[in-house]
Amino acid sequence: MLFAVRARLQTQDTPETAPLRFNPQDCHPDIKLKYDLLCAVKVKQGLYRSVRSAAAIPVGKTVYFEMSWAREGKGGGICVGLSTTEMHLDKLVGMY
Repeated sequence: MLFAVRARLQTQDTPETAPLRFNPQDCHPDIKLKYDLLCAVKVKQGLYRSVRSAAAIPVGKTVYFEMSWAREGKGGGICVGLSTTEMHLDKLVGMY
């Protein structure tokens, strides 16, 4: 499966306007990040594999993000959720 985070349409990257990207240091080894860290591709078989964003959700602010995905082949699914840094990257989102 191919997952992508759509970047904000901003001209300058400040902490509040920077495009939402995936974090390469917080990514399961079975996931490959592509296209300037905007796309995550699961490259090996396995049930649950996670990658976190490079930015945390700010406390007390309204947040919006968009994701799109394309299925490559049969089977599989997608889980999108919130996690803390304590959540293992090979567990179902929300189970920890």
